[in-house]
Amino acid sequence: MTISHQFDSEPVQAALFDVPVDASAEQEVGVFVLLQERAEHLTHALNRLGHASQLMGFVDASQTPHKADLTNRYQQALPKFLSAAAKKRVADTEDARFQFKFGAGYISLQYSGLLSREDAVEMAELDFIAFSSRFAGSAHRADRNKFKKILEARAG
Repeated sequence: MTISHQFDSEPVQAALFDVPVDASAEQEVGVFVLLQERAEHLTHALNRLGHASQLMGFVDASQTPHKADLTNRYQQALPKFLSAAAKKRVADTEDARFQFKFGAGYISLQYSGLLSREDAVEMAELDFIAFSSRFAGSAHRADRNKFKKILEARAG
C-alpha cells in the first residue's frame, strides 16, 4: 500500500517518507494527509493546551499571596471554582491529546492497519509528551502562537 498525499490539483502527489512514486503507474491511494484537517486538529490541540495552562495558573495562584484576591472575588465559591478549573484542565489536556493523535495521523495509521492499536497508542503518547513539553504551559505561549500561525498559513 502506498502512503501518499492526494491534492485537488493532482490525483496522487509524491508519497510521504520519501518513497518514490511513478506518476504513470496506477496506484492505490492509501493513507494520506489532508493538510487543512491536520492543521485544524493541531491548532485545536494547541488551543486546548493553552487553555489548560490558563486554568493551571488559576489553580496555582490559589497557593500564592494572590489567594486573598481570589477569595475576595469568588468568596465561598472559590473551592468550587478551583475544583472545576482542575477538572477542566484535565479535560482540556485529554482533548489536546486526542486532537494531536488525529493531527499527527496516528488514528488513520491505526485504522488503515499500518500500525497496530497498541503501537499507535504508544507512539502517539510518546509524541504527545514531546509535543506538550514544547507547547504546553505559560513558558511556551510564544511557541504555541508561532506554531499556530505556521499551521494557519499552511492550511490556507
